[in-house]
Amino acid sequence: MGRRRRLAAATLVCHALLAAFVVRDARRRGRDARRWGLATSLVGVLGALAYLLTR
Repeated sequence: MGRRRRLAAATLVCHALLAAFVVRDARRRGRDARRWGLATSLVGVLGALAYLLTR
């Protein structure tokens, strides 16, 4: 696996963990954060794709 792919994979993993934290924290507070979790995940995917395409 190349360096670019490892960094892109790390980006996706970090954003997935962040999205899970956002949703879990919102549930503890009695709020609905599905949109924020989805937005966080989507930003991670778009960032990883942009990184892979521009290098």
